[in-house]
Amino acid sequence: MTNSSQKLGTNCAMKGGVTPDSIIVFLKRREFFIGLMFVAFLTFFGRQVWPYYAPIDATAALRFFEAIALQSDDLYAGDDAPGLRRWSTDSGIREFKVRISTIGIEDRTELVMDRLSVVEPWIGMRFRLVGDGETADIIFRYVRLEDIQGPTAPKGLLCLTSARRRDGLLQDGLSITISRENEFCLDHEILHALGMPGHWNGKYARSALGSRWLNLSTNFTKWDEIALRTLYDPRLKPGVDGKEALSLAGEIIGELVSN
Repeated sequence: MTNSSQKLGTNCAMKGGVTPDSIIVFLKRREFFIGLMFVAFLTFFGRQVWPYYAPIDATAALRFFEAIALQSDDLYAGDDAPGLRRWSTDSGIREFKVRISTIGIEDRTELVMDRLSVVEPWIGMRFRLVGDGETADIIFRYVRLEDIQGPTAPKGLLCLTSARRRDGLLQDGLSITISRENEFCLDHEILHALGMPGHWNGKYARSALGSRWLNLSTNFTKWDEIALRTLYDPRLKPGVDGKEALSLAGEIIGELVSN
């Protein structure tokens, strides 16, 4: 008799449909929340993160190059002529002298030279370390954060590149100052020192010049490589600007992306 009553009660509950109690029980199940979180993660990843890791598109790469290489700002002191800025490579593969100052903190010579060696094949330049007191094309200075954040410095300044240019050519004595508390700036400042004055505020490209957590990389990326190879391609001359620069850059980038 008891078994029959239990069966009858079960059948009545099933026929009655979903009850508030059954909904609460279902929502309390751990599997439901895990599944819901997984779906939300996949949705976020697909819409926000995956495009930054997708194959590089030539049109997007050209927009990226325009933003970081043709942006007009006050990073490079000297003439106000618009256009591309870079080091002279007219004499073929050129050797540039580098001096590194890390007074009072752990030596960073090996780190800096290692990061410079990454870009050497991209730009057709070699970097040679010189000692204190010698003339250098590029000078790296590691300092304390309080030494870089002076009363006249922009708020939140962590690292700084100071350079001079003339007729689109960067001049020797370029200085890179990096606070030892924020050494992730190194690749970022190297790109500035090689002729990329801009920052990337857009989507999809990840770069050492990125300005947001999704598009920022602490190391050089493929986007940075394509941009540097384009900037130092012999077909692009220092000082070229506007439509001519973008037309030539588009041709070069198309070749680089397809290879």
